[in-house]
Amino acid sequence: MNSKSYGYTLVELLFAITLIGTLSMIASPPLQQMLHQNRVATEVNGFLAAVYYARSEAIKQSRRITVCKSDDGQLCRRGGGFDQGWIVFDDRDNDAQRDPMESVLRMNNGMPTGMQLSGNGPVAHYLSFVATGRMERVPGDGGFVGGTLTLCHSAISRQLRFNILGRVRVVEGSPCSE
Repeated sequence: MNSKSYGYTLVELLFAITLIGTLSMIASPPLQQMLHQNRVATEVNGFLAAVYYARSEAIKQSRRITVCKSDDGQLCRRGGGFDQGWIVFDDRDNDAQRDPMESVLRMNNGMPTGMQLSGNGPVAHYLSFVATGRMERVPGDGGFVGGTLTLCHSAISRQLRFNILGRVRVVEGSPCSE
């Protein structure tokens, strides 16, 4: 009588589990790094979509459109970073502060915990676009318009560098401190 056995022995099963465990431990750090990079790219792209939208609406509507930090989706905030959220609004009175009569065109409720999006002086509080598509400070806020916003997450950073023409360039920034 010829009997055939189908399946795996206990030794073969333990060897396969050990091999899978070892390979997953080796692959884990690069996988985590890739996940962090993808999260950063997603958030940068989301913010850039709002900026591009604001610029195109300013051109289309022939008036100032502003992007500002907002933690409630209604009012612009001076403190904190854009990671708390932002709004894009029709800045009819040219003051980079949303008033009740100014329409919110888009809003974001904030970035995931652990992400920070902050900028240097000229773009620390708002980005404002006029009918030509150029970035301009509001009257009385003076000075240079371009600037840099930096997004940090788990030692990974991306810089969004804005120029006076309203164009932005995304570059890899220096590592963030954790």
